[in-house]
Order: sequence, then C-alpha cells, then structure tokens
Amino acid sequence: MTRLLRWTLLLVVVVAAAVVLGTGATLPPEVASHFGYDGTANGSMSRAAYFAVMTALVVGVSMLLTFTSGAMPRWSRRNRSMRHPDYWLAPPR
Repeated sequence: MTRLLRWTLLLVVVVAAAVVLGTGATLPPEVASHFGYDGTANGSMSRAAYFAVMTALVVGVSMLLTFTSGAMPRWSRRNRSMRHPDYWLAPPR
C-alpha cells in the first residue's frame, strides 16, 4: 500500500469517527438500538454504549477490510491453490 493510500485511509477513518462522535452528542441519553418487524423500537442502549459500539465498528471494520485486502494477495501467492495464479494476481489486477 502506498503512503498516500495509507494517509487517505487514516483520514477517512478519523473523519468517520468524528462524524459518529459529532452526531452522537445530540442524541438522547437512551438510544433505540433494536427494532421490530413493524419498525417500533424494542431495544435501547445508553449514549456512551452507542459511542463505543459505533466508533469500534467504524474503525474496526475499516481496518479489518484494509488488512484483509492487503494480505490476501500475499496469502494467495503462498498457497497457490487457485487456477492460473500468475494471471489473477498480476499487478494490473
């Protein structure tokens, strides 16, 4: 991964976390977190729990996707279990 892509990813993650924290400040102390089939709320969490869960999801999922997408080509080259790996793992792809 190039340096520019790393900085861009970091910037996107920081902005996403700031959006969660910025928009969450206006929420009520108890936030609806689960909804039934008819759209009515049937579960809730505290604002602090909302901050923790949403920030962990924003940061964790983006880091997980970045790590797996960066590690997959190296893992695939080692295992060579796919057909025509030189074609599918060529740099332009």
